[in-house]
Amino acid sequence: MRDNDRSAAPTPRDVAEETIAKLLEALAVLEAIERADLLGDLPADPDAAARHQCAVSLLAVLRRELAALAAELQANHLAQELFERLRGSA
Repeated sequence: MRDNDRSAAPTPRDVAEETIAKLLEALAVLEAIERADLLGDLPADPDAAARHQCAVSLLAVLRRELAALAAELQANHLAQELFERLRGSA
């Protein structure tokens, strides 16, 4: 939000920037899980191993979807900024 007017409603630009930041933060959490190898050990119990594999698969899907969404939002945000600049220079 703009520093000089904290009482105003957030602009679409503010919302987009905040959303992108939150998505990148969520991706950073998933990357930290990977780097720390927190899910690297497969449990010996077959049921626990199956749940573990399911969790790993779900996290991989989540990571892929979050990355795609963040990239799409960033591209849309950049296109909107370019459009605003072009409109302002006309």
